[in-house]
Amino acid sequence: RSNGDGTFKTSVNYAAGNQPMSVTAGDFNGDGPLDLAVADRGADDVSILIGNGDGTFKTPVNYAVGNQPMSVTAGDFNGDGPLDLAVANFFSNDVSILISNGDGTFKTAENYLAGHGPFSLTAADFNGDEQLDLAFANRSSNNVSIYLAISRILLPVDTDDDNCFIATAAYGSQMTSNVLTLRQFRNRFLLTNRAGKAFVRLYYAYSPPLADFISRHDGLKPMVRLSLLPLVMLSYFALHFGPMPTATCLLLILGLPLWLITLYRRTRI
Repeated sequence: RSNGDGTFKTSVNYAAGNQPMSVTAGDFNGDGPLDLAVADRGADDVSILIGNGDGTFKTPVNYAVGNQPMSVTAGDFNGDGPLDLAVANFFSNDVSILISNGDGTFKTAENYLAGHGPFSLTAADFNGDEQLDLAFANRSSNNVSIYLAISRILLPVDTDDDNCFIATAAYGSQMTSNVLTLRQFRNRFLLTNRAGKAFVRLYYAYSPPLADFISRHDGLKPMVRLSLLPLVMLSYFALHFGPMPTATCLLLILGLPLWLITLYRRTRI
């Protein structure tokens, strides 16, 4: 503890997990005093030490994250007030987000793919929308990954050709009209409801490896673009005419062949 004159009292040690690599401070239970969060590389977890308010801390409580957590930072990532945690996991190539319950405890971690060997991370509002985004340094791939928060969901921003989405990989650019249509549909119709947000989380958790495979095989790109065309058309109609007319047209399109088949069978009897 500080003596207030630039000197410190004799150190006091508190147990954490195995091989602690990084620590951050924040009021995780909302009682005023600062608490601690420690990334434990050897234990694959984060230790939470609640502050007593007098410079001492309670026994740590550990929460599982990815493999070899190297860095931890705190921030309100879901906009509900309490501080949450983000952890860079070196060996599993992902970032764990632990949402706070507001009482010093945290929900089960959700993992987001990063680059190769994320080693350090920081949280800030990079695009000025008053939501916390994430940036993490990838030691093994020599780059920085950016995750922008959209409707309080962290979505990755491509920083190179090896880390892109399926549509971007198929069309070759994020700025093509079809990719922009799909992104607008995501923002307007998927990120505005619980089911849509769950789908987006699932998609961005598992699509990067497939996108990377597509980006490295030019022969697959025309087939993927062809398979995405119905989705692009539906997204376009939903954006310009609304979801209900689009759903009605979709039912008519799907129902027309069935009606024709039924009519044909009746005429054969």
